[in-house]
Amino acid sequence: MLASGIADKLSKSAESFETAYMEFEQVKEISFMESSVASKGIIVCDKQGRVRWEVESPFKSILLRKGDKIFRFEFTLGKWIKLSDANTEAFAKIIEQIRTLVLGNFSDANKDYEVFEKSQKLILVPKDERAKKFIKSIEITPSEDFTHPKKMVITDALSDTTTITFVRFIPNVQNIETAFDEENYEKFSKIPH
Repeated sequence: MLASGIADKLSKSAESFETAYMEFEQVKEISFMESSVASKGIIVCDKQGRVRWEVESPFKSILLRKGDKIFRFEFTLGKWIKLSDANTEAFAKIIEQIRTLVLGNFSDANKDYEVFEKSQKLILVPKDERAKKFIKSIEITPSEDFTHPKKMVITDALSDTTTITFVRFIPNVQNIETAFDEENYEKFSKIPH
């Protein structure tokens, strides 16, 4: 049972999504710093559990999730290199939660979060005490037509925030297999406007 009308609307809309392509802008506000860290990139995901999280600036990196496998790549010194598998479990959990929320599966979110509505936003607070050591809350602002999240604000245990604004959202994108190909990861490109 969902806890809010916003969750119901987002879930209903997302029922028809098999894939999603999003361009995002992200701003990380760190409490001990006077400035913020901004980045932008794309996220591609599907209901099969695959995710591509690609940062395009200020640096280039790609994180691929296929099932329980994580692949990380970084563009450095003029070429792409594969990074070690350190911390992949933490990456996998975070990426899976974002994929689940973007694809509107709030029944799964209810297993891990208290879900409530406040000021036309959906607020998720972790139930698990271990999770609370990392995430204080996730605030989701829906798009005006309630088809997808427009913005997510993740507040960590130190009250630092990461704001992800989805500046472009395209559901049910076709021919995206190369987005999840760990052998040819660099061949996927943004969808033209």
